[in-house]
Amino acid sequence: MIPKDLSDVQEGDVLAQNVMDFTGNLLVNKGAKLTQQLILQLQSRGIRKVIIESNDPEALKLFEDQKAQSISKIEKIFTDFEGNNSLMELKKAVISYYKNNYVDF
Repeated sequence: MIPKDLSDVQEGDVLAQNVMDFTGNLLVNKGAKLTQQLILQLQSRGIRKVIIESNDPEALKLFEDQKAQSISKIEKIFTDFEGNNSLMELKKAVISYYKNNYVDF
């Protein structure tokens, strides 16, 4: 799976993750094939990127490397709060969410 700008996707690309709006509402299910109409609907809802199925090993490695770097940054942000149990739980939740969902920072 690789992230793609919505302007770069093609009809027939398959979503590798659910697409949700900024309030968490599900817009399109994982596995859906993109059509021109669906692409336009997502653009009108403010969606900029989606995760597309891919078998390109180089693209997959790049995506995983970027994700690992982002998780490292998240962990670094929380370093100063090691003694705060509430913030450590938040850190776990943020990292878990990020591992399972594409987040466009």
